Order: sequence, then structure tokens, then C-alpha cells
Amino acid sequence: MRFFKKTEGAISIFLCIVLLIMIAIPAILVEGTRIKAAQTQIESALDISAKSALANYNYLLKELYGLMALSSDDPDLLMEEIIYYLERNLMVEGIKEHKTKAESTLDTINESETVKNIKKFLGVDKKKEEKSLDLYDYKIENVKVQPIYNLSEPEVLRAQILEYMKYRGPKELSEGLMDKFLALKDFKKQADILKEKLDVDKNLTEIKENEVKASDNMVTVNKFATDANIPNQLDLAAQYILQKVKLEKAIKDMEKEIEDKEEKLEEIEEEIDGYKDEIKDLKKQIEEKKKEAEDDESGEVDVSNEENRIKEIEDLIKDLEDSKDEIEEEIDELKEKIKANKKELEDKKTLIKNVNDRLIGYIDKTIKSVEEARNALETVMKKSVETVAKIDQINEKLEGETNEFSNSTRLDLGSKKERISAEDLTPKIAELNHNLALLNDIKNCIENARMKELGLSDFGDAIPDIDEVRARLNIETVKAKIAEYKGKVNGDPIDYYADKGIISDKPKEGEKDPRDSISDFTKKGGPEDENPVKENKKTMPEDVPSKNGYKRTELEEIKNDMEHVKNILGIIASGGKSGGTSTGKELGAVDLSKTSFSKDNTEFSKSGLDFLSGISEIFMDGIYNLRDEIYINEYIMGSFANYTTDLEKDLDLRGNLMKNRPVFFDANHADVEYILGGFESEKENINAVKAQITLVRFALNVIAIYTDPYKFNTALEIATVRL
Repeated sequence: MRFFKKTEGAISIFLCIVLLIMIAIPAILVEGTRIKAAQTQIESALDISAKSALANYNYLLKELYGLMALSSDDPDLLMEEIIYYLERNLMVEGIKEHKTKAESTLDTINESETVKNIKKFLGVDKKKEEKSLDLYDYKIENVKVQPIYNLSEPEVLRAQILEYMKYRGPKELSEGLMDKFLALKDFKKQADILKEKLDVDKNLTEIKENEVKASDNMVTVNKFATDANIPNQLDLAAQYILQKVKLEKAIKDMEKEIEDKEEKLEEIEEEIDGYKDEIKDLKKQIEEKKKEAEDDESGEVDVSNEENRIKEIEDLIKDLEDSKDEIEEEIDELKEKIKANKKELEDKKTLIKNVNDRLIGYIDKTIKSVEEARNALETVMKKSVETVAKIDQINEKLEGETNEFSNSTRLDLGSKKERISAEDLTPKIAELNHNLALLNDIKNCIENARMKELGLSDFGDAIPDIDEVRARLNIETVKAKIAEYKGKVNGDPIDYYADKGIISDKPKEGEKDPRDSISDFTKKGGPEDENPVKENKKTMPEDVPSKNGYKRTELEEIKNDMEHVKNILGIIASGGKSGGTSTGKELGAVDLSKTSFSKDNTEFSKSGLDFLSGISEIFMDGIYNLRDEIYINEYIMGSFANYTTDLEKDLDLRGNLMKNRPVFFDANHADVEYILGGFESEKENINAVKAQITLVRFALNVIAIYTDPYKFNTALEIATVRL
């Protein structure tokens, strides 16, 4: 029982356990506080060091252009500078590699023997006091530096310019300039309506052109078979074909007769050859008899029979040769006749071909006129419906508007709508299709007749009568088709006529189209200046942002960086286009060398109205962002020279003469034009700016003319009447 009563020392054990916990908790709290305080000190020191590194900014860039940027964007160099300042802010000792040159020199002097002896002699070489307790003992293991903002990124540059111009903005902004610009919001609606009205005018022009085209072609369609008697032409062709067949028959008969006579000649030749052989035999017999007589010495030989026979044969040969000559003469005569007949046959073939080609060409011409008239009427119907719908659409947009522009536009559109014919052209198109089918049938009848190929063999080698030839040419079928044709030939023409009016596309002799002058004006970049543009031989450096100098920030390097960096990630990722500070809209460049002022091309007019509409839309979408645009424009005009700058008189934003500022394009001082145009050639930049100015003025002039009834009527009169 005493064993269980021995409890001495239990309290000590209990106190040890409790004290361990009580000591550990404060120690942990103190250590956590130390770490948190160290973290705060490090962040503060790092922020101070980074700001200290910014002291190495580009002084000239800041002084001349108000832009803040470091002299170097090398991350390694920036890292060394920040580590240098960080070591001293955290009071890190023993880091020799980041000491300045002066500090390193001072350490070398203090460690020399001479200085040590002097200190010992003077009694100043005492041991330093023990170092006080260091609760942090900082050590810099690694610092990573990544430049975030880059002046080659548009939004970064834009933000700096706006910051610089915040206190230098135009005075007019505070005097109601914004209220004056609000009037521009109406220009968008007017420009859009005028652009649609241009489509109406273009459609009306196409309608008129197609009406005149249909009317002109309808004349050809209606006079078909009146200015050319197709059946008579086919009858004439039938007579030519009959004559051709007769000639072919005559030639064939004569060629057969020649063959017979040539066979007769061969027989005579053979007969003559036989007689000649007989004469040879008789002469041989005579010679043999004479020889026998000489051998018998009888003296006399009777060869009278042989000689008489030879004489008879010679007379026969002479008669045969005379007959041969006569036959040869007859053959020659027949050949001459064949030659003459063949020549006459070729003439007949030519006449037949001419008739065939003339008829086919005449029918093809009429078919083309029918197709063009039909297509023109279809276009008139289609464009008329489209134009009426477009006019109604414009009137709907103008509904409720009571200003002068709306009233004049409604009045003009109303008069144009009245000029659009409401006639249903479907029956006339059907009649044209009917005539087109008949014309194709007539053409097929003529082509299937093969009048150019018809000959003796097609009639069984016999001479046909004229009716048989006419039947082969389908003359009666052609007559029946012509009788069904809608035209003057049957007293039933298609009734359609359109007045050409007084508009003429053909200038008088020596007269120049005024549109050519406007086109030449624009292609040359506007009016000639008193001082011509000088050639600048300078070449743009390769490292400028507009060429190869744009440096994107690597997003992977900064994704986990400070919170404010996240706000610009979207800007950087979109290539410098911000959805916050700008409207995101751009005004396209204009190439006046490609403009056309022909009556068929309205693209230049539409481009001008689109340009003006774009300006108005920018105002409407973000009227108060216009302040930023004016700031940037004023910055550009006050910091850079332009083609019209007088370097000796004009002042920059700081009130200094422009001649004291650097100019890249020193031939014409067109630095502003380069910012706007972006071309390497100074001349191209100047012409590009002129083009935009011309386009804006053209659009404004169009609106001014359309809104002024007197100017509108005067322009219409000039455009439609050629003096």
C-alpha cells in the first residue's frame, strides 16, 4: 500500500510540461513576428531599391519628349543596380562583388601595412566593439528583374503621353470645346444616309442605262425579217445549189466521157502496135524470099502480095492515128470545159456560203439583241424593286426628323421614286423569250439543212427539181416560224421605248471630261505646292517600332508578378489595343492613286462618307475620350516638325523654337507625316496626309451640297447637261 502512496515529484513533472508549452508558444509568436517584420522590411527595401534604379532614366528623352524610360533595358544590368541598392537598404555586410569602386579602394588602403602602423602609433587601432544582436541576418540569394513596360507598346506610350499632357492640354477644352464637338454626332447619320442615297442614285443610273439598252435592242428585235427577207435568201440559195448540182453532174459526165475516150485511145494504140508488128513480119518474109532466090539463082522473086499488104496496113495506121488525134483533141476540149465548170462551181459554193453566213450572222445578231433586251428588262425590274425598297428604308430612318437635311432628302427621294416605272415588264420578257425560241429554231433549220455541203450525191446522183432543193432547205418551216414572230414583219411589234435624254457619254472634239481632271488631281497627291517636296535620302533605322524595333513583353515572365501587372496583360496580349482608354476604332488610310470618278464607280464617294462616319462614330461612342485624342495630337504637333512647320518661328510645347528640336526627315521636316503615314519615303508620307485631308474635305463638301437645295440643283444641272 505504501508503494501507491509515493507521489513526491509529480508537480515538478507537471510544471515542466506546462512550462514547455508556455515557453514554446511565445517563442513561436516572436519568431513569426520577426519573419513578418522581415518580410515587410524586404518589400519596402526592394521597392526603394527599384525606385532608386529608376534614377538612371534617359535624361534627353525626358527633357525633349516628356517620356520616362531607363537608359538600358538589359535585365542583368538592372538586376545589378537593384541588388546594389538592396544590399545597402538591408545593411547586408561582406558583399564585396557589389561594392563601388571607391569603397573597394578605401578597403585596400585600410588593409595596407602603412596605414596599420600609423593607426597603431596614433592608438586608434583598437578592437571594434562587439557587433550588436542582429535579429534578421539578411542574405541575398537571388533577385530576378523583368522589365514590364516597353515604349514600343502603343498603350504604354499612350499612357505616358497623356500623363505628360495632363497639365499642358489645350485651353479650349475648358471653354466648351467638348460641347461644340457634340454637333458632330449628327454627321454620322447624315453620312450613312447619303451613302445609302448614293446607292439609290447608282441604281437609278443603272435602271436608266438598262432602259435605254433595252429600247435600243428592241429596235433590232422588232425589225427582224423586214430588213432581210430570209425566205427569198433561202430561195436564192436553192437556185445556187441547183446550179451547183448541175455543174457537178456535168463535170461528172464529162469526166466519164474522158475515161471512155481514153479507153478508146488505148484500144487504137494497141491496134496500131499490132499493125506495126504485122509490117515487121511482112518485111521479114520479103527478106527471106529474096535470100532464097539468091541461093537458087533463079533471079526473080514475087513479093507483091507482101508489099500490097504493107501498103494497106500503113493506110490503116494513118487512119487510126488521125482518129487518135481527134479523140485527144476532144479530151482536151472536155478538160477545158471541166476546168471552167469547176471554177464556176467554186463561185457557186462561195455564193452559197455567203448566203448561209449572212443568214446565220443576221440571226445571231438578232438573238444577241433579244438576249440583251431581255437581260436589260430583268435588270430594270430587279433594280426598280431594290431602289423603291431602299428609298422606303431611308424614309423610315428619316421618320420624325424635321431639319433641313431630312426635308430636302425626303423631297429628292420622292421625286426619284416617281421616276421609277411601276410597269410590269414580265409580259414583254415573255414575248422576248418567245422570239428567242423561234430564232433558235430558224437557226437550227438553216444549220441542219447544210446548204454549204449539199451536192449531187445528196440527190442520188441525179439533177433534182427546184422544189426538191427548197424542201431540203426547210424554207416552208422557216416561213412558218417567221409567221409566229413578234415583230413588225407580222404587224405585232413588242412595244417598249425609253428616252435617252440629254446625257451624253461622248465628249465633243477637244473637250476634256472634268472627272479626268479630278482624277489627275488626286493621283498627284493634291495641288502642287509652292515649294516642291524634296527627295530625302535618309533610310529609316531597322530598330524603330514601325519596322523591327517592336519588343513584346514576354507574358510568361510576369504572370505571377504584382497585382497591377494583371491590368495590362490584356493590353499586351492584344498587341497594344486597349478597350478602356480608346474607342478601338481606326480610320483607314486612303490611296488616291487608285481613285476613280467614273459614273459607274462610287467607291471614292462612299470612302469619304465612311471616313466622316467613322469620325462621327468615334465621337458618339466615346465623346469624352476625345480629350485624350486631342492631347496626343497636340503632343505630336508640339514635339515633332511637319511639312508646314517654320523652324525659325514655330514653338514646341515648352515654348522653345522648333529648330532646337531634333528632326529625322530633315529635307522636308515631315516627321509628323511619318507618324501618320508610316512609309519610309518622306514623299509618300506627305502625299498620304494630303489624301486624307482631301477625303475629309470631299465628304464635307458632299454633305454641304446635299443639304443646300440651291447647290444641289446647280450640281445636278452641271452633271446632267453638257454645254
